Amino acid sequence: MQQRLDNAIAKKLAEKRKQKAVSLVGPPLPRLPARLRIPAIFDQAGEFHKGSAPVRMGDKWGLINTRGEWVLAPTFNAIGRYSKEGLLPVKSGDKYGYINHLGTEVIDFVYDDAKPFSDGLGAVKTSEGWGYILPDGKIYMKPGFDDAGAFKHNIAPVKLEGWGYALRKWDQGLTAKRWLLEPYYQKTFEFSEGFGVFQINDLMGLIDEHKTIRIEPVFLGLKRHAEGLLPASRIQGKWGYVDVEGKPVIDALYQAASPFSEGLASVKKEGKWGYINRHNEVRIPFRFNRAYNFQSGVAVVVEGNDRFFIDKQGKAVSERFVDVYRASEGYAAVKVGDKWGYIFIPPSIVEEEQEID
Repeated sequence: MQQRLDNAIAKKLAEKRKQKAVSLVGPPLPRLPARLRIPAIFDQAGEFHKGSAPVRMGDKWGLINTRGEWVLAPTFNAIGRYSKEGLLPVKSGDKYGYINHLGTEVIDFVYDDAKPFSDGLGAVKTSEGWGYILPDGKIYMKPGFDDAGAFKHNIAPVKLEGWGYALRKWDQGLTAKRWLLEPYYQKTFEFSEGFGVFQINDLMGLIDEHKTIRIEPVFLGLKRHAEGLLPASRIQGKWGYVDVEGKPVIDALYQAASPFSEGLASVKKEGKWGYINRHNEVRIPFRFNRAYNFQSGVAVVVEGNDRFFIDKQGKAVSERFVDVYRASEGYAAVKVGDKWGYIFIPPSIVEEEQEID
């Protein structure tokens, strides 16, 4: 008798939980892929951080947890990417501020635009231009730039008529600015592992954090430094890899090339993408229409009209979808039809980051 009563209570509680979930995120779509953990009911979806992810329903953004429940109802006009500081730039009305992963307002909505924090500083825009603030909202660099990129290694690409590199140590006001590279260039890109790519007269070079030009601007194409190498091109449509002195390490055998990540790099040859290691050995054959960098042991690839995840052996670790977004904390946003949901990529796959020779 008691067992039947307990079962009845448990059944009622389960039904209440189901009704609550439906009221929060709506009913699941029919015939969902086997590993879809959160129903594909969103119009757009971002990556998880500390257990919550930004999603859009209609024209409004909110936050959900890994059970698909609302952490923050969809009320914002726009939401940017998470940073390691755990803050998200969000737009309410026509102004930007920042919230944390719990949906709590941390920095007031007083800015015309805002970008994710990096190295403890967030780029924000006022009527005076772009500047930088601290996570507590205090101004660190007074607004006045035409544009401002993310700080990496205490250096950020900024625009003041031309592009240059600003050092984190900066005097207040509009004079006595501290530059690593004066703002006379076509473009400067975010620093990566101690080096920054710059462009002048349509050619690209490399500078280090000590103001030393390591590679003179002689390349048509030069991508970010990662794991000791940079994708480089001197001739249109021919890519290889050079070291930080500009010396060739991998010959320009490829139609396109990406920076190394977790010991592998995606490269294009004869119209197809595959992966090589630092010794230019093919580790995953050239069979994809597109292939992206590895992150947490998995990478996004494209075959025909399908996108899915593979591991470092080239084995598919997810079903195929219309579109996918990178994995974070074991979850990855995927597109089913015209809606987005989330799959779960087992931690045994995500955490397996074997060293590739």
